[in-house]
Amino acid sequence: MEQINLDHPLVQRTLRTMHVIILALVLGATSFAVIVLLLVQSGNGPQMGTGASLTPIAGVTAILILPAALFIPGIVARGNRQRIAAGTFRVPDQLSHGVDTTLADGLSDAEQLAVSYLPVLLFRAALFEGAALFNTVVYLLEQSLLSIGIAATLLVLLATCFPTRSRLGTWVGGQLRRLRSDAMTRPDR
Repeated sequence: MEQINLDHPLVQRTLRTMHVIILALVLGATSFAVIVLLLVQSGNGPQMGTGASLTPIAGVTAILILPAALFIPGIVARGNRQRIAAGTFRVPDQLSHGVDTTLADGLSDAEQLAVSYLPVLLFRAALFEGAALFNTVVYLLEQSLLSIGIAATLLVLLATCFPTRSRLGTWVGGQLRRLRSDAMTRPDR
């Protein structure tokens, strides 16, 4: 079994990038929710007419986001595994900028998988953030407690996306097993 090196400079850069992005998403969506709550509580929020309610639409959107947040990142991960297996995976330019290119060229499968976690994480986090913001806007417009409750739940799910070294190692280990399993079941072998 290949040793998972989370100390590689590109892996460390990727992990820091993930930290910054997830923290920014959580803080931005939370700040917006707090501002909306204060605005509505002060009575200065917009007043909607008696037209159709957006709350059910926002609720259904949140429900649909949950399986999508599991399914879509899995598709991205599978594509990355296929590129790693084929030897065509490339480190995103934004991560390799300023790093010795020979380090990027010599990444092990595990290190490539660690770097490939960034888009997987971003898809999941963006889905949670988008649905949370939608429900927050619906709360602003309709003062629906259900919408702000859903938004709060989605913000918690977004916060759970925060990548730790341990989570990254666990994810890479699972993806490495899948990569090896995929290689054993390919018809060209």
